[in-house]
Amino acid sequence: MNLKTLIVLFLLANCAIHAKKKNVTEIDSIKWKKVILRNSIEIKNREDINHGSSFLVKLDTITIACTSRYFTGTYNNFLTLKDFQSQLISWKMFQLNSDGNHVIVKSIYNEKRIEKNLSIISRINPFLTFTVNDNQLIESLEPDISKIKNKSTVYIVGYDNENNMKVIEGVVETALNSKYVTSEIRIRTKEYLKDLNFVGSPIVNTKGKVIGVFNRAYALKKNKKGKIISFDKASPDSYYEYFVNGTIMRQILGKKYGK
Repeated sequence: MNLKTLIVLFLLANCAIHAKKKNVTEIDSIKWKKVILRNSIEIKNREDINHGSSFLVKLDTITIACTSRYFTGTYNNFLTLKDFQSQLISWKMFQLNSDGNHVIVKSIYNEKRIEKNLSIISRINPFLTFTVNDNQLIESLEPDISKIKNKSTVYIVGYDNENNMKVIEGVVETALNSKYVTSEIRIRTKEYLKDLNFVGSPIVNTKGKVIGVFNRAYALKKNKKGKIISFDKASPDSYYEYFVNGTIMRQILGKKYGK
């Protein structure tokens, strides 16, 4: 290997190291405790909800709140938006360990993207977006609706059930190994993010832009050949794989957003 080749390889390696450091810095520079919000919800004829996460997204003209329906108990029970709005008493999204910094949900934002009537049935998506009052003390995220490539590195940012802030790295794994994510994103993680407070947290790219919302986590048990097996089945050399499912911002805002 000649000197010229060695110099080129050195420069390429150096650029890669600096690029990686820059990406990490962009994630680390965000004051996540001012971004991630906890929920306090009152709904008629239901127990009060004081868990799950939410966050603000800065659009062109307004700032909206985004979260998941999974922790509210209104998704699996198929509570329509019409009933949801009539039964909602109050919804406050607040910073943990702050002096009461919060926003109050005002109304559903972009209702047609959340729920669609298809002849005799309704299609209910697992996310929620709201208009909220303005609060400059809460930091909002910038959305990215670009197509998300398979095997991309992304981050889930949120609190566990002991209120520890975590930034969890994951890798996108598309269905059938397709090139891009469709409406739902699947992320492989090294740890099981089963804590309920992660639900509704933002999924961000290496630039710190929000690309999706966390809906649920699940685990798969596999035998040594990589075949999925039952959790209660004993198998030598079995192992677990952990995943997160979410809805991407391209689905939430629409692919024409910002154009």
